[in-house]
Amino acid sequence: MTLQKLSLSSASPARDADRPLVVDLDGTLFKADSGLESLLHCLTKTPSFLLSLLKALIRGRHHLKAVLATHSKMDLRKIPVSKEVMQFIENQKRTGRKLILATGANERLANEILRMYPIFDEGISSNSQVNLVGSSKGAYLEKRFGKRGFDYLGDAWADLNVWSRCSTAYYTNTDFVTRIALRFLHPHSVEVGKQSYQTSATAFVKALRVSQWAKNSLIIFPFMLAHRPLEAQSLALLLLGWLSFSLAASAVYLINDLSDIEHDRLHPVKCKRPIVAGDVSVSHALVLALLTGMAAAFIAWHLPAAFAFTVACYFVLAVAYSFYLKRVVVLDVIVLAIFYTLRIVAGGVLADVALSHWFVVFSVFFFLSLALAKRCAEILNLKEEHSGLVKGRGYRPSDYQQLSQFGTTSGFMALLVYCLYIANPDVSSLYSKPSWLWFGFPILLFWICRVWLLTSKGLMHEDPVVFAFKDPHSYLAAILLIAVIYVAI
Repeated sequence: MTLQKLSLSSASPARDADRPLVVDLDGTLFKADSGLESLLHCLTKTPSFLLSLLKALIRGRHHLKAVLATHSKMDLRKIPVSKEVMQFIENQKRTGRKLILATGANERLANEILRMYPIFDEGISSNSQVNLVGSSKGAYLEKRFGKRGFDYLGDAWADLNVWSRCSTAYYTNTDFVTRIALRFLHPHSVEVGKQSYQTSATAFVKALRVSQWAKNSLIIFPFMLAHRPLEAQSLALLLLGWLSFSLAASAVYLINDLSDIEHDRLHPVKCKRPIVAGDVSVSHALVLALLTGMAAAFIAWHLPAAFAFTVACYFVLAVAYSFYLKRVVVLDVIVLAIFYTLRIVAGGVLADVALSHWFVVFSVFFFLSLALAKRCAEILNLKEEHSGLVKGRGYRPSDYQQLSQFGTTSGFMALLVYCLYIANPDVSSLYSKPSWLWFGFPILLFWICRVWLLTSKGLMHEDPVVFAFKDPHSYLAAILLIAVIYVAI
């Protein structure tokens, strides 16, 4: 009982052309779930619509789909399509086969999709009375075409009932359990395209944005400034705190991607994110966000209460940012600066160090400058074709000059705070050689000026903090700055 793999360039046998090929939509032709995305679209645009959706759900899933189809204004043309499936059905069409789109989506959405893809001869879908999924879809197709009178291409566990009634079972993008079950139903099932579980795992890692966890290393700074050696207990606290913050950040990244799918699909870089590209389903992303959030809370619960409170504040503020604050001009970059500062505050709690007002104010100005650099980079890197607004934000390309002025000014304000701190007479009691701290000024000046110069040239393609962890010049500046601080201590 081995599963066959289909050559996309091969033609079906002549006898297959007499049977219609029925193709599922969500997870098969579409890499994403149009129903779940319609739900997210309605809730992110109008959160109060949740009550109406709950009322519709009480009347049945078919009625819920009808309500969503009526109110959703989502652009279905932006939903990613499986290239392998599209190529396969095009090859089948050339042999003269009749192609039928059979979807559990509401008929309004199905009709729009049929207009988008005229390759299909007809469509079968749910309506306000029937939810055409699983057994109901299988029964309908069997009644319409007879037992083994059609071939079916699907992807999910719910399609097993349909596969059990079809002649040739085609599958794509199935999970391991569904694939094993299908093997017993149809020993000669045919795979359309090639699924790699290694690729799937990579997509999940990218969705978690593990590469962004480097930003959470900011919690180490209070340990460095504590003027005492890093003991084993402190190191354990640091690592657990870093992991908790990283997991909380990943949960927020997932929520942010889910809330901004439509806008991100119009972005030249963000459109490649796993959730946006359909490589990670909305349902899997929701489960993953829940699991990472719970794991972050579990770890934080076993650390100092003040740290857990800081992580909770970060999470709540970040969710608010994802759904609303990021669309409020200027406030969005202030919130980004607060996110960075909260990481340092969390580190201070773990290190049991009272952060000075000087350090907090320096952090706010410094990270505000970096947040503005990030926003300026997005404006420069984004080529707007259909709107004068940056998608999902409140900025126009013409705002770049003003934002860059805000950013450079904020960076120099951070340097001013640094100089005033060094000039403070109280500093002499904290450092054995406080005059050495002045050597940190040109290092910081170099780095801030370099960040903004790269940004102005359109060479800043990511978060400046993430950029710093990949940039050799930033590593050199960091090493020199750390050396200056330790000599001063």
